[in-house]
Amino acid sequence: MNPERYARLKELVLTARKLSPEARTAYLEREAGADPSLRRDAEDLLAGDADAPDLLASGLMAGGSASEVFSRGSGSLRAGPPPERIGPYHIVGILGEGGMGVVYHARQTEPIQREVALKLVRRGLDTERVVARFESERQALALMDHPGIARVLDAGADERGLPYFVMELVHGMPLVAYADSRRLNLQGRLQLFLDVCRAVQHAHQKGIIHRDLKPSNVLVTEQDGKPQPKVIDFGIAKALEETASERSLLTQEGQILGTPEYMSPEQASGRPEGVDTRTDVYSLGVLLYELLTGERPYRLRTAALREIQQVIAEKEPDRPSIAVARRDGGASDSAGADARLAARGTTLDRLRRQLAGDLDNILLMSLRKEPDRRYSSVEQFAEDLRRHLDGLPVRARKDTFTYRAGKFVRRNRVPVAAGAAAALLLAALAGIMAVQSARIAQQRDRALAAESRAEQKATTARRVSDFLVDLFSVADPQVAQGDTISARHLLDKGAEKIHRELTGEPEIQAALMTTMSRAYSGIGIPGRAVPLADSALATRIRLHGEESLETAESRVVLGAAHASLGEMAEAERAYRRGLEIRRKLLGPDHELIVEAASLLALELQTEAHFPEAETLYREVLAMMRRLHGENAREVTGALSNLGGICHAQGKIAEADSLLTLALARARTDGSPPIALADILAELAVVLKNQKRLDEAEPCYREALEIRERILGEHALTAQSYNNLGVFLRTRGDEKAALPHLRRALEIYRRIKGENHPDVAIAWTNLARTLSALKQDIEAESTYLAALRSADNSVGREYWVYSQIEHNYGAFLCDRRRYREAEPLLLRSYEGLKKGLGSDARRTQMAVEKIVDFYVKTGRPAQASRYRALLAPPTAAVKE
Repeated sequence: MNPERYARLKELVLTARKLSPEARTAYLEREAGADPSLRRDAEDLLAGDADAPDLLASGLMAGGSASEVFSRGSGSLRAGPPPERIGPYHIVGILGEGGMGVVYHARQTEPIQREVALKLVRRGLDTERVVARFESERQALALMDHPGIARVLDAGADERGLPYFVMELVHGMPLVAYADSRRLNLQGRLQLFLDVCRAVQHAHQKGIIHRDLKPSNVLVTEQDGKPQPKVIDFGIAKALEETASERSLLTQEGQILGTPEYMSPEQASGRPEGVDTRTDVYSLGVLLYELLTGERPYRLRTAALREIQQVIAEKEPDRPSIAVARRDGGASDSAGADARLAARGTTLDRLRRQLAGDLDNILLMSLRKEPDRRYSSVEQFAEDLRRHLDGLPVRARKDTFTYRAGKFVRRNRVPVAAGAAAALLLAALAGIMAVQSARIAQQRDRALAAESRAEQKATTARRVSDFLVDLFSVADPQVAQGDTISARHLLDKGAEKIHRELTGEPEIQAALMTTMSRAYSGIGIPGRAVPLADSALATRIRLHGEESLETAESRVVLGAAHASLGEMAEAERAYRRGLEIRRKLLGPDHELIVEAASLLALELQTEAHFPEAETLYREVLAMMRRLHGENAREVTGALSNLGGICHAQGKIAEADSLLTLALARARTDGSPPIALADILAELAVVLKNQKRLDEAEPCYREALEIRERILGEHALTAQSYNNLGVFLRTRGDEKAALPHLRRALEIYRRIKGENHPDVAIAWTNLARTLSALKQDIEAESTYLAALRSADNSVGREYWVYSQIEHNYGAFLCDRRRYREAEPLLLRSYEGLKKGLGSDARRTQMAVEKIVDFYVKTGRPAQASRYRALLAPPTAAVKE
């Protein structure tokens, strides 16, 4: 017991001793009612009133609760040696002791002979109710038959009325302790945890929720030299589940139903009605967090109930890749961290890299405060872990938008097709890196000794070339012996070689890490890109200092990796710093400044910071003209980007002019087909918004044809299917629109998973078309799917969620379901106003619908109030 709690307990007891029984009860309710554990300790001490002052003065209370102290002395569970028998079970010895009670090794002799574990629950529970609840669970528990679940066999009460449970005896170690003792690496720990998931999922399929998953309730044995985890205590937590009068004792205190750190927010708040399979998902998330990092998501430094509840309900856990490096200071803490790393057979840097990205996001999704935003089942949780181990995209990703992905591909000119294109992808990136390295070297040579720099440059270039040639050899059919080498496989081999073979050559290692990070971002695996860029940045700061061109390049590449993950703040920060350094070192006009400024502008556009993005795009266009001349295709790309940002702000005439000019140039200046498709896609929406439908349709169709032909099943292809479908719906041809919108949704879901803003937008576009076709049942379920996808990806505060909510509200309004529609329309208006501004076209359309709603429902005063918020008609912005 910590000193503050001990002092508080002492104050309560010494004051209460002087009061009458009635006044004492009122005093404890007033002073300790919010902390049942503290109040119970006080009542236990007051019950043994003569001993209370001696116990408080002796310091024995520092060792635990009052009940535990009395147990060691004159109390209830363990007064002296263990009993010889409990019910029909002969007691062999003590296996363990915890907050719930004592676990004995017992032997049953009748009607069968077997060794069992007997858990004797401590005093304070109503035995009759507990045993009755267990009996109601017995039939369901009997259906469980899984090698990863220890069976609960019997229940009863001893001669003192204390309830006990009899379970299969498992001779094993707690999960985390076992993994540490065997020095399992990260992959081994994940495989072990997947076995636990299979067991818990089996129980869920039988209708049984554990409610108290923690390391001590997952014991690992070995069978034929292989680990076999067994989950124990299934059914016990349900049997002990509180009635309303017992709730404060059982769910708020944490010592009976489990350690508070493993409790879900709904459990910690004392809401048993909110407990379902997602509660076990949360506890498994905490368990995996500790298994991988050696840390729990939260360090509860208080025993005060309200503070524990507040931490669990409100505090967001650190990313595991951050928590693994957490230090509180002191030699013991440092030694503990070193021991955790040794138990995993790794180093801090390597473990952080392994956790960053997919595993960070998987764990954080399992630990979301709201059950609806977690994995809906243990199987979903496990599937994401399996996909991570197999190198496949996972459900739990931070997300971004299709237009951002398409423009990122265009900026970096990265071929995104997989398979045979892998070598070309890396070769192109290596070429970009070589050109940039040469330019960087030229700038540095002005300030440093030319001979030394040239020698270093030549050495680096030669080593990089040798490395890439060796890496590409694995794609040679004669070397691969018929195996198909994917882009992902090739990159993974390269990343492994960098870490294994280049530890003594930090300059070359950092250069290759930077190239690999670009490549991972380009093929849509940003979780691998971030740790590589992080490592390269740290190396370059150490070698060259903060303000160097090498460091600036690593910051820009790190920004691109964060942007691909949808981590907007981190991306913007990295881009700004990289651009700042390059401007300082390179002067006003340089290709490297163009790169950083363009990427920062795209990031700002994504965040709806349109004016600053437009300023940067105009600077880039002017710079391109000065660097390459008016007729260069680089200028064509800059014109297209500027047209896009003008379009985003509703400057339709200027956007039309810029994009039309860019399109004409792209057809003759040698711009790549994908760049041409990007311009066509942007211009098509501009033409549609001007009601120039006959001109828009060929642009939509040509953009789709190019993307389908070159990219295949790709996010940009899905974007074109979606845009053409929306266009056809606008023309009133909903039947023709429907297959295009279904195809867009199919591709997005396959590529991005269920929870992504692009998937949410595809759902809502499909819903609007189904609504127009009067297929209302499917339309409504599709709107709800869109809201779930948006909520699970960008959250309810982002304007995309508000737009979908507005569309659903409009649907309900048009069906005269006015009571349901009103809160959706009003709430979505506030969200659009906050996210896009009151004058944005989407916001104004939301106001128009609210006015229409109040007119239809006969409330002219409200209609007039919202009509006053309408701005003069302006040109529409893009969908």
